[in-house]
Amino acid sequence: MKSTLFIRSIKRALFLLALGFGVQTYAATPLAQFSSSKNQTITNPNALINITMGNNDTVLPTDDMNALMLDSQKALIISSNGYYFIVAAGQVGALPGSKAKGFVDIWLTQNDTVVPNSGCRQSVDQSSTTSVLVSQTIVWCNKGDKIGVQIAANQKDLGLIYTSRSSTPVASSEADIPSIIFSIFKL
Repeated sequence: MKSTLFIRSIKRALFLLALGFGVQTYAATPLAQFSSSKNQTITNPNALINITMGNNDTVLPTDDMNALMLDSQKALIISSNGYYFIVAAGQVGALPGSKAKGFVDIWLTQNDTVVPNSGCRQSVDQSSTTSVLVSQTIVWCNKGDKIGVQIAANQKDLGLIYTSRSSTPVASSEADIPSIIFSIFKL
């Protein structure tokens, strides 16, 4: 028992030491992050849309999590059974130039079914600002499950807004603002 605790302590110390010296390390936990560089807004009020995630930002390790987005990049395929922590952060607002006001809902789906208690709502009171709306969950997934994100809004032109650094008066070193950032990792 004491030797097991000692070995765990040594492993933690070595890990922290490696981080301190800037050695790149990561656990063998499957993880992925995707984002989108396009506006994804409602054209028909109260109708839902499946959110696309066209940018593959990070996938580690690639042998345990499928990096492919299916159905035109609208769903992530789970490649191993287990509990997963999932976060979808959408940049909610109205299309530039639109006068739309109302609300946007976002939620997660598993095999095209709403994940319970993953829904969130954000009001849009003016078209010149955006807000981050976060939906998150911990859910059991089986190999082959499809995980996705959907939104709905009560007004046309509301949804998830992409902002290019070239369209804003900020320093050129500023990063683009994706319409959504989707992160998932296995627990």
